[in-house]
Amino acid sequence: MLNKFLNRDDVIKFIKELATEDVYLNKDIPNKIYGEKINKTEYPIYTFVDAIFKYYIIIDDIELFDNYLDQLKRIMKKVESHNDIQMGVIKLLIKYASHKLNLTDLDNHNNKKKMIEFFYNKYITEGYFFHSFPTIYQKDVSENGINNYTLPEGLTEIDSILSKYKIEGLFTEEFDRGTHISITDSLFMAYFYAVSAPYYLEEISINLDRSKKTDDKAYMLKDYDKCKNNINEVIKRKEIKEKDKNQIIDFFNREWERLDIGNSIPITSMVKRKYLNKNSLSNYNEILEKSINLDISASIKKLFESRYNEENINISIPSNKLEIIELPNIVELCKSKEKKVTKDEDNISNSIVYNETGNATVVALIGILLITLGVTVTIIMLGK
Repeated sequence: MLNKFLNRDDVIKFIKELATEDVYLNKDIPNKIYGEKINKTEYPIYTFVDAIFKYYIIIDDIELFDNYLDQLKRIMKKVESHNDIQMGVIKLLIKYASHKLNLTDLDNHNNKKKMIEFFYNKYITEGYFFHSFPTIYQKDVSENGINNYTLPEGLTEIDSILSKYKIEGLFTEEFDRGTHISITDSLFMAYFYAVSAPYYLEEISINLDRSKKTDDKAYMLKDYDKCKNNINEVIKRKEIKEKDKNQIIDFFNREWERLDIGNSIPITSMVKRKYLNKNSLSNYNEILEKSINLDISASIKKLFESRYNEENINISIPSNKLEIIELPNIVELCKSKEKKVTKDEDNISNSIVYNETGNATVVALIGILLITLGVTVTIIMLGK
């Protein structure tokens, strides 16, 4: 199970670092990934957990994991761009797959084909799809599986109200899905959808007016007050009438309470690709043929590309075909960053010595300045 890796103390400790240390929070990432806007707080956590998942289904070797984790940490710390991080993870996985397969010369075309076949069998033929959902449904899914989706009561009316104020297309994905179940072949995106669940409530909370900047982390952090502030700002800016305003706010409040969003944690479920008859790629032979002229990592990247980022399916999935995964809780992770900042501020405040008139002494301030300079120099040297 994936949790045998995710629940390790060293993994949990590093995920906390990803959420709190600035070196991980300023990566060069695209404006959108698979069509979704991912903020810089989410990105390193999703990327790291996705890399752990890939190790789990492709390598799945406890003895090698310590070394894999150490090298993955270095990639997450040292590499700056999204594409380079993804390629770094792929090359790392190839390294450990080479060890398992006893393949050394990956310029040899036959060895390339063996490697591609190995990844294909593990990631595609025997791989997984994911369906994420609000925490409140966890017990029901574990007992009864995943059944057809139903639109929340009142969403159609809210869409009609918003369209009067030229706020349109907010729930297009919900209406297009109808009674279908939405799945993805990417754990990175499954994590995003788990944090965003249910998607329509996130849209109301942060995307009512996409032409204006809002607090885009409000829903991710399950901060009711900030979400409501976002809504009220749009209501005021769009001059939404009192009756319509009340209906929007009532819907938001009702859904927030019904789904217990304030206590929600990211949950996703895994189902085998073969159960959905989606465990093959139409261009697999082409990938094999073109690999002769490509670096092996470029061929493996093609296998990893998401082809079903948000696929709607019209079947039920029984509970015995599912593995439910509790993903690291971003709300708690970000709270640990707030505590760290507060503690640092307290330490600085407590270190200042005041004289009899209440002014900080020159000696104390110079000491703090020197400490800050020392930390800066250390960071620069570590970065080399």
